[in-house]
Amino acid sequence: MLNNFPIVLTLEYVDAIKRDLAKSLSHVKSSHRVEALARSCGFSTYAALNAALKEKGAIKVRINWPSFYGYLKSKDFDVAAAPLYKAAGYVAICMSMEKERFLTDYGMGIPDAKPKPDGSRETPEERRERFKTKRKLLLLSVEQFLRAYVFASLVKKIKTIDTRNSSYGLKHLAEKYPCTYPDGQELGPDYVGNGPMIAAAVHAGFSIEKHYGSPNPSFNMSRKSVRLFRQKIDEYRKNGDESIFDTFKTNPAKAA
Repeated sequence: MLNNFPIVLTLEYVDAIKRDLAKSLSHVKSSHRVEALARSCGFSTYAALNAALKEKGAIKVRINWPSFYGYLKSKDFDVAAAPLYKAAGYVAICMSMEKERFLTDYGMGIPDAKPKPDGSRETPEERRERFKTKRKLLLLSVEQFLRAYVFASLVKKIKTIDTRNSSYGLKHLAEKYPCTYPDGQELGPDYVGNGPMIAAAVHAGFSIEKHYGSPNPSFNMSRKSVRLFRQKIDEYRKNGDESIFDTFKTNPAKAA
């Protein structure tokens, strides 16, 4: 569920969102784009948003699609939700990567390099560069992240880590879930990588437990909730009835 998507804004993050929207909504006047962004964050004007950021440095907001769309519609611009949520998703991935310094598109860390044709091994500098590249690749996986976030937001949190379910298994559930952007445009089912799944779980507020030598951490997700979700996925793939997920959408806690 992406409407009211939570992120922390800073002046730097606002600039990143503005750059994304300038590319994806280039037909919309720049002043209208930033005013619509401010309203989606719960502010009456962009000036008010900017003032709050300068005063506090960072503020928690929830990205609200109707507010963004309504403002632009009043200016005779009809836009889709994807550009706004992709821009916000990029910021959310950045937030998760700040919390988890070893997170890449692969998962926690990077795979060991294969020996070179001449038999030599990867140097420490080469490994650092490969790590940086894998971090950058995670930032390009925004839609995968959003699909994984929708799934994670539907799973119940518990106090303890469930080591039986790892990120790699969970990502297979996330990529099978039929989800949409707030305007109804299809987002999933589609591929979700291991790194985006971890980033989404972190952003959704789950605790993480890393396992030595493995890229696949575990989370404090209810095993019962995950098991029930898996059953619903299997039912959906048989009959195509999305209403079987209604309990999760309305009250994830009851589904667990």
